[in-house]
Amino acid sequence: MDELLSNLINNRNFTELENRWIELVEEGKFQLKDFFEIAQELKSAQETSRAQMLLEILAEHLITQGKIPDAIEVYKNIAHFTNDDRRIREELMRLYKTLYQNSPRIDEFIKLSGIEEGEHLFRSLEKLEQFIKYDVGKVFYFEKLGIGEVIEIRPEKREIVLNFERQKGYLLKFDIARGLLTPIPPGHFLYKKYRAIQDLKKMAQEEPLELVKFLLKSFNAGLSSSDIKLHLKGIIDESEVDKFWEKTRKKLEQDANIEISGEVRKLYRFISGRIDKNAQAIRNFEEADPEKKYQLAEEYYKKKQLEIFEKILPSLIELGNENYETLPYLALDILYLCKSFNKNIELRYEIEDLLKYSTIEEIALKLKNDEHKKEFLKFIVEKQPTQWLKILKDIFFKAGDFKLFEEIEKYLGQHPEELRLIYQTVFFMPEKFPLHFQWMLKKITRGELSEFITPALLLKLIKSLEYIKGMRQLFLKVLTLERFDEIMKTATAHDAQQIRDALMTSSVLLDYEKNDFLRILNFYFPDLEKEGKTIYATESAVKKKKQELEYLLSVEIPENKKEISRAREYGDLSENFEYKAAKERQDQLYQRVREIEQALSRVKIIDQMNVDTNRVSIGTTVSLKNLKTGEIISYTILGIWDTDLDKNIISNESPLAKEILIGKMIQEVVEINEEPYQIIGISRFSP
Repeated sequence: MDELLSNLINNRNFTELENRWIELVEEGKFQLKDFFEIAQELKSAQETSRAQMLLEILAEHLITQGKIPDAIEVYKNIAHFTNDDRRIREELMRLYKTLYQNSPRIDEFIKLSGIEEGEHLFRSLEKLEQFIKYDVGKVFYFEKLGIGEVIEIRPEKREIVLNFERQKGYLLKFDIARGLLTPIPPGHFLYKKYRAIQDLKKMAQEEPLELVKFLLKSFNAGLSSSDIKLHLKGIIDESEVDKFWEKTRKKLEQDANIEISGEVRKLYRFISGRIDKNAQAIRNFEEADPEKKYQLAEEYYKKKQLEIFEKILPSLIELGNENYETLPYLALDILYLCKSFNKNIELRYEIEDLLKYSTIEEIALKLKNDEHKKEFLKFIVEKQPTQWLKILKDIFFKAGDFKLFEEIEKYLGQHPEELRLIYQTVFFMPEKFPLHFQWMLKKITRGELSEFITPALLLKLIKSLEYIKGMRQLFLKVLTLERFDEIMKTATAHDAQQIRDALMTSSVLLDYEKNDFLRILNFYFPDLEKEGKTIYATESAVKKKKQELEYLLSVEIPENKKEISRAREYGDLSENFEYKAAKERQDQLYQRVREIEQALSRVKIIDQMNVDTNRVSIGTTVSLKNLKTGEIISYTILGIWDTDLDKNIISNESPLAKEILIGKMIQEVVEINEEPYQIIGISRFSP
């Protein structure tokens, strides 16, 4: 605010102060808060009446200018300067009636607010403004239900009823509405979408860029691509939204009024003033950390923004020169990028220099650019003629990048046996190499690696669902019913039993999916025990399993029912993600209940007192002596529910128990991990 006014107050030159105040009011250059600050200074100087008088002059001027909302704010402020607010109340009521003269219920709202009856002024005003805010016809946005319009207001109960796009007759209390609803003013994109969508559809056809700019201008905040596409749905056919956005996005990013920010995802924002895109790009580069600087430089180069790239090139070269000892992988990316722009560019280092500060494997794994990875692999093969095969294999197993897998595979193809060994390693240890396993499964979907489509792979594939996240869709692509049928033609009865057990215990596959596979399996192996094998377990293991079942039935399923009920309240079940997730969870819970109940029906308790110790059997602890080293180890053989490898308690279904130990007697020699062991003791297990 004008410093002169503060000085005039300090000098108590109030005549000059009043003249200056009136000049400023008539000029209209200052904001209300500036006038309020001066009024507060007057109050502090014990000139409260003068402050009130000057504020009233301001209010009357605003009224003559038709600025009723501002005049209301001034009178609210005046209320702080008087003990008798009766006249202030009258002025405020008059102004509200003028401002909302088109509202048929404004008189009713004023009466219900209590402002006439002498209730606390500011509480009355808060009520009144809530009534006005939620009046019939007002439009709001609710994230869950879309755009909606107030169709009924119940001021006495402080609640409203709205019709939303995805649910009609939605009741909300004022207090709840405050946190959920965003008011949509008449000039807003969403208001137009609700009231005049045909205008926006026409705009989409004739001026697509202006439509998106109007959207961004309305929100006055950064919106992501997904946000923008979400708001365009309904204006543009859903099947065409992606195509529309991609076509418009390129023009949008070149527009002088659009600011783009965000590293993980781009945010687009409308700025009133024109933006110097090149200057903004260079500024972004200068403010970034080293890795982000490289990322931006690569982006400018790929987009052929060469004017920008040339301006940042000296800084990029210096970045490489300064960091090649500490960040050799980044320095290599910079080296390749600079050379691709101009092969005559010289840096202080070459690739060989970088290898003094890091291993080949580390650099290969940390490079950002896929083309640079290819270049570096080529360098390795050329410069390491006797070692490249080992190096590339090491990189392959440490990598987490499908494209890098593909490039390494091309070189390893020169050694088919080595490549086959790699495939076998991945297929038989998917738990250790989950990403590699998924990559190879994708190759199978493309018709490759057919020699690996065996019952053994099938078993690994089913089990992988339990420990590799997001595998279900890929699993169903790989294991079509036709492919499952082909595999079962080559399976043995032992294979079939293992596959059947894996299917039955899968917690990921749905019942109908299991049944489809089991139908084929039973066709080829009709004699398999349909109810499954006996499950051996100790009493404590059975108790734990029953407790799990009880928890599902008494806690998780009831809680899931509540989740479903809550999700239903969001309306339109076809687009209700919370409801779908809750229903999917319900399927999983009931499936798990069925599995446990079925398993419990097949349980046989291991009775310690009746365990036969003449031979290794279920319920025995067997002691073995390594005939080479003299080391003594013990294994207890119980059921799958009792397995505890840390305590050497193994399942009767494990290969060690089933194929090596069970049935053997004391003094017999067995081979474990290619080592000879002699059985030196058999005893009953200790609970």
